[in-house]
Amino acid sequence: MPGNPTFAPAYAQETHADWLAFLVRLESGPLSPEEVTEALRLHLRYSPEDLFIPDWAAAVLLDQDCDETLQTLEFANMQLLEFRHIDNRLDDSLAVAYRMIHALAQSRLPFWRSHGRSLRALGELKVEANGLFERTENVLKLVGDQYLARVYDLLARRFHLEEWEHSIQRKLEVGEGVYQVVSDQTDTYRAEFLEVTVVLLIILEVVLALVRH
Repeated sequence: MPGNPTFAPAYAQETHADWLAFLVRLESGPLSPEEVTEALRLHLRYSPEDLFIPDWAAAVLLDQDCDETLQTLEFANMQLLEFRHIDNRLDDSLAVAYRMIHALAQSRLPFWRSHGRSLRALGELKVEANGLFERTENVLKLVGDQYLARVYDLLARRFHLEEWEHSIQRKLEVGEGVYQVVSDQTDTYRAEFLEVTVVLLIILEVVLALVRH
């Protein structure tokens, strides 16, 4: 509110830091000085009249024209949700892969087990994740606004979006490696089975030839 020092961003940061920390952390009780500092560590002031403080649970935004800032905040939240969703599905996919390896080791006829569906599911996850990464980069390029780019960077650091992206990429690599092991092992079993079958057919042919004579 112009002219009212109580709502001035600089005054609020200096005098009401505890109160701002309560807001972004959604806490009703007192916070330690270290926690207050951490809660307000990532903040942005583009002009003397605005203030943006993001956190996991909430955010404080003091500004007269904030529509685009709110849209950037919504985009970052949606990106975080999509990362979490893909990460959870990857965990399920890896669990299936590990069970498949265990079953492969225990089964007497492991080469009959099909893993095509699981491989397709992992491939779909990889396409979906890469699409999300590319979509994020394209959106940020289209924005082309210095302030909004800094807002997104602030949100990305607070939400650890880069760490989420790296985690998803690592799990995709692990999943591909696990399924490659399953595929190679299955191919080995099939090759050995075919070799044994060929040997048995040759022996059978020899035995039949001897019987005829």
